[in-house]
Amino acid sequence: VSTGAECFYKHGQLENDPLNADEAYAMAKALGSGQKTTEQFYIEDNVTKIETAFSTQYNNITLQITTSDNKVFKLYRIGVTQELADNIIVGSLVKAKGIIYNYSGSTMETDAGGTIISVSNPLTGIKISGAASLKVDAKQTYTVAPIPSVASLDTVIWSVFSGEEFVSLPETKTGTSIEVTGVA
Repeated sequence: VSTGAECFYKHGQLENDPLNADEAYAMAKALGSGQKTTEQFYIEDNVTKIETAFSTQYNNITLQITTSDNKVFKLYRIGVTQELADNIIVGSLVKAKGIIYNYSGSTMETDAGGTIISVSNPLTGIKISGAASLKVDAKQTYTVAPIPSVASLDTVIWSVFSGEEFVSLPETKTGTSIEVTGVA
């Protein structure tokens, strides 16, 4: 059945087709200094740095995601609920929607006022301090795995937070499996 109308969209304009850090950075860079898109785009990638902590006054946060060649793209003063903000850690996969902005020719970011749509953590219910993530396999054992932006990481000392209790894990070589109970 044809309606006679054609529907076109740009990559990143649909929630199920988000840009990654490389694509968002390239789009911003192509705009030219001081320019921004007229439309909002979805962006999804892993947080490499929490630049500015959650503001309860403004309900926003500034996060960094990093391209494959280590260029920073900022999710600048992006709107977020307290609940989602409480679950953002380095390594979280965040999906956001906002205007893409070439702030100064050297700073690529979303314009203030975008929104974080979702946050997925490396392991639900655990906040990890340090530059690494945990992966869960079917047997509920945990494998030490570095976040891609710190692939040279060889050894990790874990501090795991669960509820109100901190659990210390031993220094662990990347790629080894450890068993953790009572924290998931």
